[in-house]
Amino acid sequence: MPRKRKEKSVAPHLEALPPLPYSEDDGGPDVEAWLCRVCPPPGQSLSSDAAQKEIGLQQQRHESLMNEKRDLYQETGNPLFAWDAYALCRKRNKPVPAWVLCYLDDIAKRLLQAKNTTFDLARTLGFTDDKKMSGGSQIWEQYTKSMIQQQAIALVVDHLRSYPSATIEDASAKAFDVLKERWSTKRGSKTLFSKEAIFDWYKKHTA
Repeated sequence: MPRKRKEKSVAPHLEALPPLPYSEDDGGPDVEAWLCRVCPPPGQSLSSDAAQKEIGLQQQRHESLMNEKRDLYQETGNPLFAWDAYALCRKRNKPVPAWVLCYLDDIAKRLLQAKNTTFDLARTLGFTDDKKMSGGSQIWEQYTKSMIQQQAIALVVDHLRSYPSATIEDASAKAFDVLKERWSTKRGSKTLFSKEAIFDWYKKHTA
């Protein structure tokens, strides 16, 4: 029997609707456009109160996403989260967070050591921290899964708000159908996402 749904709150960067449109250029999810868009209501200018409210929400979404990238970086040690935050900020002319600058400062110091060879490149970029990461394909698998999870939660939120009578299980199934057209459900022998995983992600990231 479907589980009854209660109203949930989510992080600001998962409140933006519609979630994660595709980029026409590379066929990938256009996180930046979704996150930073400013869409004044029809017939109103950017100087209107409604538009200013949207600009404020845009900043909240940006800060929320940066905080998530920071938390993932600190939790996993995966440098792709720092590079992702840097790329998003530069593309939208936003200040680069201090934690990303600290990462880049550390890289610069290690890269400029005269004793380095080409074999030290992964280490100097922070891809082989034995305390957290083992390098190899694991870092990309971890990063990809985080992107899928973010999109999955946003899609569930969108469906539940569009169809108030829908269950979380319904919304998770719909999100799965969308995501499997964008991403492979597996990487090697590992399953990256499933309907059940999406349901669990939504429950874990909402309150």
